[in-house]
This record gives sequence, C-alpha cells and structure tokens, in this order.
Amino acid sequence: MSERKCVNKYKKLDEQYRCKDSRRTKIKKIFSIRFMIPFDIICKKCSWVFKQGKKINALKENVLSENYLNISIFRFYFKCPQCTKGVSLKTDPKNSYYIPEINCERLTGFKKHLN
Repeated sequence: MSERKCVNKYKKLDEQYRCKDSRRTKIKKIFSIRFMIPFDIICKKCSWVFKQGKKINALKENVLSENYLNISIFRFYFKCPQCTKGVSLKTDPKNSYYIPEINCERLTGFKKHLN
C-alpha cells in the first residue's frame, strides 16, 4: 500500500544545474525573513516613520560583489506600508552598522562616524 503514496521524483544532478554555457555560476540567494528595524528610519517618498524594533517581512539578499574580511554583506528589501515603495538597508560589518540605501534615511540627528 505504501507504493501508491510515493510522490518523490528524482532528478539527475546534471539536469538540475545545467547551464547554457555548461559552467556553474554563483546564484543570488534571496530569502524571505522577519526583520526588526535597527533604528528609526523615515521613507523619503511619503515621510512614513519606521520606529526602532518594528518587525516587518523583508527579503534578505547576499551581496556577492562585496565582502569585508570574508564576512558576507547582506541587503534587506522591504516595502513602506503607506506608499508601497521599496526600501533597502545594507549591512556594514566594518563599522557594525546598517547603511540606509534606497528611499530611506535615518530619522535622528545622530549619525555614526563612518571611516
């Protein structure tokens, strides 16, 4: 009876990773995560304020072209709930900090000194 319930389909490794030019390239890995805002930020489009500690759904992307002392740099994408524009933060392991990138800036007047 258990033979009927078999739904696993085996694919050969060659079929899974076949490329047109027969070379394996690095694939961008994007994960959906639950992200907590590290500091107060403001959306540049609609002036919506994200308070520190607010949990949101975000996409986590590994930035392949950049690293610092073999430490991976990540980029987090999420949407503003007011205007639904994309907002982005990037990690900075050199200064133990997050860098606001797309459509956002840090709200407070305090700016950490970046080397």
